[in-house]
Amino acid sequence: MATVVGGFLLNRFEVIPLGRWISTIGRWLVRPFHVPLIVFVVIVAALALFVVRFVGTLKEPLPPPWIGYREDTFLDVVWRWQYDGHRLDEHSIGAFCPRCQMRLRVEAGGYRTVMTTVCCEDCGFRHEVEGNPKQVLDRVERLIEREANRRAQAVR
Repeated sequence: MATVVGGFLLNRFEVIPLGRWISTIGRWLVRPFHVPLIVFVVIVAALALFVVRFVGTLKEPLPPPWIGYREDTFLDVVWRWQYDGHRLDEHSIGAFCPRCQMRLRVEAGGYRTVMTTVCCEDCGFRHEVEGNPKQVLDRVERLIEREANRRAQAVR
């Protein structure tokens, strides 16, 4: 049994300096030996396959083509949104003024028919959309998904 202590390899029969022990191992590792060609080819092919698979895992998959689709005009209002991974983040959908690009204030109103009014506090733009604010956002979300699906189909 051998033990390494203080830079020396203590063997049962003699004390071998660690440097000499490492150089002996190194000479043994670089000693030429014959390998049949088929074994060498199999080893090289397996190594190449491993490298190709490893490099393939390093590449991140390309994002879907519609992931850059983050703004459009629906219902005469500019809408902007974000994605959470590859899904539309419905909480990020926001209305913006088509004239000055300011975020619009959303107001519920109407007497007989519930209407949602979007107002720009900067330039005075006002537009009414039928439905309460939740219904309007749901409708815009469906329009976004429809357009994203159309764009995804166009790429295929």
